[in-house]
Amino acid sequence: METQPESASGAATPEPSPQQRWHEQRERIRILAEPLGLNGPGIVPPEDEPAEVNNRFGAWSDELKPFGNFDFWISEQICVESVNIQNLRRHEFVLRHAQVHRARTGWEIDRAFDAAELAAELADQPEMVSLRLRMSAHGAALMIGRWEALAAILRIHGRWDEAQRALALDLLGVPQALRQGPTRLDPKDGREAAEVILEVIAAEVAELSRLKAEELDAQDARERAAAELGFGSVLGPELRAVRRQLSACQRRLEWYKRALNKGGRLVLPEPKPDRNDRLGLNPVIPVAVPDPAAGSTPLGAGWPPVRDEVADKDPVNLEARRPRAVGNRLGAG
Repeated sequence: METQPESASGAATPEPSPQQRWHEQRERIRILAEPLGLNGPGIVPPEDEPAEVNNRFGAWSDELKPFGNFDFWISEQICVESVNIQNLRRHEFVLRHAQVHRARTGWEIDRAFDAAELAAELADQPEMVSLRLRMSAHGAALMIGRWEALAAILRIHGRWDEAQRALALDLLGVPQALRQGPTRLDPKDGREAAEVILEVIAAEVAELSRLKAEELDAQDARERAAAELGFGSVLGPELRAVRRQLSACQRRLEWYKRALNKGGRLVLPEPKPDRNDRLGLNPVIPVAVPDPAAGSTPLGAGWPPVRDEVADKDPVNLEARRPRAVGNRLGAG
């Protein structure tokens, strides 16, 4: 037998009511949601999803109007997908909020990491990667740092080893198949190799510094401002996955909405009125309804008269049936 929890005075503490538990849970959700940029009331925790689906099913039945067992199942699926869409929307907002916070606090280190990650492929695709590094401020800064480090090694030791020479050719974007021929690093006109290489390095650093100062720094500032406002173009894998799930839920919801009430009723579109209907020119022919109390009714009584094709072709009849002006028919002329 379960015992009631006791308070400090020894008296049994009463169990909280369902309403008290609901308010406590709402407050707990609000506290957890606040650091994520959410206000809490619209969040449905996983443990509350079945109850929320049942609540929506009861609240939406008047609008959904399920006809039979299949419609009841369809209505339940609509409620399930509505909860999923609501949670996925908030999940998307949380991820975008995290991206905005990261852009405001860790933009520099994140972009430096992206440049370093790209530079790791420099040896495999030097021509392509070297150009891509020149397209961002942090990529250009990385290349300037590599060139300055290679220049310092050359000044100290007077020469490079094979790995350092290969790195310099990678930074210049020279493909592997063309490195057996002449390159910009080869000595020429009887000058020392170190002197030619330092001249090439100085030209590359000057060009990268100019490009960074005149174009790339402003581009980086615009991208950071857009990211801090939530308009960044960089989508992480988790955000892409959430948006794929959201699109799938919306497609299922649309299918359920189309399938609802198909078995219970057939809604036919109303016929479009023709020109004579809009102008009031089509006469309404009264049809007599037989009265069962009056006895039998001759076959065809009350039917519209059969048109005489010969009379229809008579010019006099044609003139009589010609539509007149609308004002005349309404008694205006």
